[in-house]
Amino acid sequence: LPTVAWSWSYPLKVAVTFALVLIGWVFFRSANLTDSLHVVGQMFTFPHGRIPLNNWQKGLAGMALLVALAEEKLDISGRLVTTGPTWAYSFALVALLLVLELFGVFQLRIPFVYFQF
Repeated sequence: LPTVAWSWSYPLKVAVTFALVLIGWVFFRSANLTDSLHVVGQMFTFPHGRIPLNNWQKGLAGMALLVALAEEKLDISGRLVTTGPTWAYSFALVALLLVLELFGVFQLRIPFVYFQF
């Protein structure tokens, strides 16, 4: 695989791309333009001038960002699966399923997005 030169502007490019994708999803999912603009406005309006997240949520987001950047820089994902111990990979999958079970919202019935067109 060809390697891409990594620079310090790369995290900024990733953040801009991520923000554009999130904003694009709002327009894709909303019923009309007025709702879309309201949601986008709420995305960038923080009460009391701060992001409304708990400290553990901020830490989790920071760890996810570090893992994503390390994966891009070091290509650790392929090596983990092929040369890492099977028990570690299995443990990671079980932990992800447990997090999904604990924090997932299953009470709401949300129709698949393509059924709404």
